[in-house]
Amino acid sequence: MARALITVYEPLKMNYETLGNSLPHLHTHLVPRYKPMIRVRASRSPLSAQAPDEKIPDDRLLAEAAELRSLLR
Repeated sequence: MARALITVYEPLKMNYETLGNSLPHLHTHLVPRYKPMIRVRASRSPLSAQAPDEKIPDDRLLAEAAELRSLLR
């Protein structure tokens, strides 16, 4: 999954956080990181500290989902 996210969103690096706090299981968060001053491709990121100004257009959302799915096969 991390490789697919890196391919599509081109982050500077990927942070991995694996937790297993109160339940007997582990879960992992993948957090793409970008240079704070360079936000050209970062605006494509599904994860952001700020709410987007507008909704992601459905055609773009579907295209990115299809691209991610194809990389996971």
